[in-house]
Amino acid sequence: MTLMQCMYVRTYIYISHNGVLFFLESGGRKLNENKMLTSKKARFDPYSKTGFAICRICKSSVHQPGSHYCQGCAYKKGICAMCGKKVLDTKNYKQTSV
Repeated sequence: MTLMQCMYVRTYIYISHNGVLFFLESGGRKLNENKMLTSKKARFDPYSKTGFAICRICKSSVHQPGSHYCQGCAYKKGICAMCGKKVLDTKNYKQTSV
């Protein structure tokens, strides 16, 4: 559960000469790159400490860059995974994490 305002934090804004706004995703694809040279850097390493952050509630790894809470905890608490704001009132819900 992520707020729309938090999703815009992950994008870059580019303003052209005409004054038109363009939203560019971070980590865009490069043209004419050699995949043999760059594939080793882009590989996921689950044991590295510099990879992804850990959840503030359950201390598991977070698989979304820029997030502080994992998706399971964000769903259970009804909060945004990136900023922690209350998104949903889960008082009357019967939620399970099976």
